[in-house]
Amino acid sequence: MAYDYSKFSTLSNANDSSILEDAQEAFNEYFKYAPNKKTTGTIDGVVYPFILQHKRYGNNKDNIDYIITEKQTPLEIGSYVEYESTTWLVINKDKRTIDTHINGVSYECNDFIRWYDLDGVYREFPVYLNQKSVRIDEDNYMFLMDGTRECYVQLNEHT
Repeated sequence: MAYDYSKFSTLSNANDSSILEDAQEAFNEYFKYAPNKKTTGTIDGVVYPFILQHKRYGNNKDNIDYIITEKQTPLEIGSYVEYESTTWLVINKDKRTIDTHINGVSYECNDFIRWYDLDGVYREFPVYLNQKSVRIDEDNYMFLMDGTRECYVQLNEHT
């Protein structure tokens, strides 16, 4: 059975309660039977069902994926989503989504940032490093071209 997700994902100005109810019912049906639904993954360390949807637009070479989940799931900008030894970092929430679900825009993490804090505690967090800059690894040091490196990491008490 095929479900057309596009019919309800971008309704604009959907304020009529019957439209919202129909859209919520359609999303619930889609979410229940989605072939790409993950039931064993975690969002910030807690198991929640979600849909992982890969999107590529035009010449966009970034690894942008969508994490789609129910509206009561605590998916926020900066959330880590983990599934089968892969981690994604939610970098934005799609504002075009009506209030039937959450659509998080995410990058697949491709490295880690590691350091010892001032108390000597080892810290490690997954990051998405922009592949447009170049790095050279020698021993345990990172030499940066032009002294800069663009990366995305969760904002928390340690970062």
